[in-house]
Amino acid sequence: MATAPPGNTYNIFMWVPLLLQTLGVSRAPSASSGGSGSGLLAHMRSGARTPVLVLDANNMRGACSFAISQSDLSGAISAWATEQRLPTLICLDHGTEPRVWRTGAYSALTLSGSRMTADDVIIRDAWWARSQAKRDVFVVTADAGLAQRARRLKAAGPVQVIGSFNMARLILGNVHELGEPNTKERTEERAAAAAELAVELDGGGAMMDADERGGSHEISEIEHLIAEYVRWAATEAVTGTRHTDPVVPSPSTKRRLRRKRHMRQYFDAAASQGQPAAEQPTCDS
Repeated sequence: MATAPPGNTYNIFMWVPLLLQTLGVSRAPSASSGGSGSGLLAHMRSGARTPVLVLDANNMRGACSFAISQSDLSGAISAWATEQRLPTLICLDHGTEPRVWRTGAYSALTLSGSRMTADDVIIRDAWWARSQAKRDVFVVTADAGLAQRARRLKAAGPVQVIGSFNMARLILGNVHELGEPNTKERTEERAAAAAELAVELDGGGAMMDADERGGSHEISEIEHLIAEYVRWAATEAVTGTRHTDPVVPSPSTKRRLRRKRHMRQYFDAAASQGQPAAEQPTCDS
């Protein structure tokens, strides 16, 4: 049984670590644990097989106040993935159609296209990595809704979520020194940048598959995995429909969502008439 910390016994922040320790609950280390992100890296490598990382790239940019471009972040992630030998899938919104490129020996980048979102691609790819590649999966995002969707994939095996800021700090270092923040970046600007990135990758920024490169390069198991992902994403993966989660919400969750939608209409109607929701007349009045 946990013993009360000395001093102020009502300080909940002192009690929480003891309670977690008592219950045997663990959490992913932050990028600063163990110095230089070694704690977070060790956590990701703790499984029996090399895991797959699925990154919400624009969310990571948001963690950096959008001070880094989509192209520069993609390049930094790809270089880091090769250095760490960790298979990494970079997911971005926009593009006229779903596209996938191999950006390094251990990385690939997908644009969602106009009929899907990056969130949809992340869930789709996490399911592939879990159910087909049989790998542990780490989804990198600070989006609570996306994290909830990812955790519903537990039928294929647990999917862990890492915060975007911790991952950005692990890959990029001091995110506060990246440049001028661009917190007012508009969706139109983001879409234009994604289109420019597609042109860049088509023009030679993407990496050829190992069999196309030729030479005496020895192909690793992880490089084969990335090549298989690129083939699957380009030819077999679902690309035209949003919210194709392989694990649908439970009936109780659906009921909660319906209640939320009903209440949202109620509060929206109240706001549009300039009165508090509590004063909105009912149908019986």
